[in-house]
Amino acid sequence: MPRPISSSDVPAEHAPAEFALSAELGQSHPIVINFRRSTRSRTRRAVAAAAVCIMAMAISSTAAFTAAPAIAAPAATLASTQGLGAGQVLSSPSGRYQAVMQGDGNLVVYGPSGAIWSSGTAGTGPGQLMMQSDGNLVLYSAGRPTWASNTEPSAADRLVMQDDGNLVIYDGGNRPLWSSFTGSTGARADTLATGQQLGTGQALLSGDGRWSAHMQGDGNLVVYGPSGAAWSSGTAGAGPGQLMMQGDGNLVLYAGGRAIWASGTRFGSGQLVMQNDGNLVLYAAAVGAEWSSRSGLILVYGPGPAGYICSSTSYVCDDTGYTGQAVWDFVGPHNCTNYAAWRLALRGVPRPGNLGDGGSWAINARAFGIRVDQTPTVGSIAEYDTGSSFAPAGHVAYVVEVGPGYIVLMEDNYPGRQPGILDVRRAVTGTSSWPNNFIHFAGS
Repeated sequence: MPRPISSSDVPAEHAPAEFALSAELGQSHPIVINFRRSTRSRTRRAVAAAAVCIMAMAISSTAAFTAAPAIAAPAATLASTQGLGAGQVLSSPSGRYQAVMQGDGNLVVYGPSGAIWSSGTAGTGPGQLMMQSDGNLVLYSAGRPTWASNTEPSAADRLVMQDDGNLVIYDGGNRPLWSSFTGSTGARADTLATGQQLGTGQALLSGDGRWSAHMQGDGNLVVYGPSGAAWSSGTAGAGPGQLMMQGDGNLVLYAGGRAIWASGTRFGSGQLVMQNDGNLVLYAAAVGAEWSSRSGLILVYGPGPAGYICSSTSYVCDDTGYTGQAVWDFVGPHNCTNYAAWRLALRGVPRPGNLGDGGSWAINARAFGIRVDQTPTVGSIAEYDTGSSFAPAGHVAYVVEVGPGYIVLMEDNYPGRQPGILDVRRAVTGTSSWPNNFIHFAGS
């Protein structure tokens, strides 16, 4: 390195005001040129020429050290597809913390007291940190990966150096996927698992990116799709809140320290998923889909015996308040027609007339001008004709879920089982369990 030019290099008789010119070589090799303003223009021009020459050397060397994708400086964020090259830095907004991509291949977070985290890759040589489009944060050296966050595949879209000293990877829904404080958070962009929460300003994103469930600042949980809002919890105005996937299986929205909305589910460990079809669905590990934004509460208790989601001689499989109350012209306590009528009456469906026994509901419904076909919908009545192989005495049940190749039914006193049982059951297309007809009363 050239010897610094100092005031001693300028004849003393050319006295007064002092100023300095400096450059940085690789952020660690300062070149400082000090000289005094000369009254003789020849000496002044010589010193200035020397300064420019040395500065040019410094700038040329610096370029060789920082040949990496450019980021705004000072920057706190590394966006998707951006990189951090050797000698480059992410700086927290206050400047108190920095994530430095060192020339020895180590990524290090520094704070006021020194280093607080590193990738442990010192000695691998100059490298580059990449926020990849697959959601993985990877450190490369000599063309090979030396460290990774292992957050792929995900919708991770940025790395942030925060003012609390935490280096965090966030997804497009503003949820943390990895941090230097804790490592992986276990979060997925489309899923809220047991014990996790969705805070104000955060969202679940469907895998294809077309649908999202946002926890809004006004306290409303809203599902958005290509055409706008598709569903909400109806809690706008409650103020900032958080959605909790609780260990008891209940999905609860809290605001101001109190619960303002809940799914009413209780199967234990589960997860909430923002699906590609736009349906926000809560799945229980034990029984499958429990609640959805399109259908509401699907399953209410369980599990039951093989082939049944829930089964009980009491009424625990129902959470609508049914305890055998007589409805329309039917009688309780355990009666398939009475339970079907109860579910319809809850929706405000008026008694159409005498529908008769379960096996004659389809014939009588047609006579009353009610649509009957072979296409199930949530809220329709599934009917098994008298003489059918699955229910020879005839039967009716209430449809609570329609899925690909299956439906979920809630029913009381199914004739093929012990009398006096209210249960939740799956029926599969192409099997004898599939109903003969579906009756579509108003609102189904």
